[in-house]
Amino acid sequence: MLWNAWENRDCQCLNSASIKLEGFGLYLLAGGVSIDALSVGFSLGIFVSRIVPTTLIMGTMAGTMTAAGILLGHRMGTVLSSKAEALGGIILLIIGLKIGLSIVP
Repeated sequence: MLWNAWENRDCQCLNSASIKLEGFGLYLLAGGVSIDALSVGFSLGIFVSRIVPTTLIMGTMAGTMTAAGILLGHRMGTVLSSKAEALGGIILLIIGLKIGLSIVP
């Protein structure tokens, strides 16, 4: 992401014409993104006794955060335009460094 933003290149695989978020493609995306929720569900099933309220709270928060991310992403993408890819790359790099440094004693 950072390299493409630095070189001012567009990734041809991610142009708006190739991404179809409708019909079956939307279900595939939702399923792929929700794989982590399956592992969280396994863990909750083992450790949490009040599953229904926990599931409702987590589902509400996940839906709210997803909607906020979509709206904020649309606005930030419009405002930042070409800088959005670089900002996303920097954020991912910071997250990766934080995770990597937390592993090292």
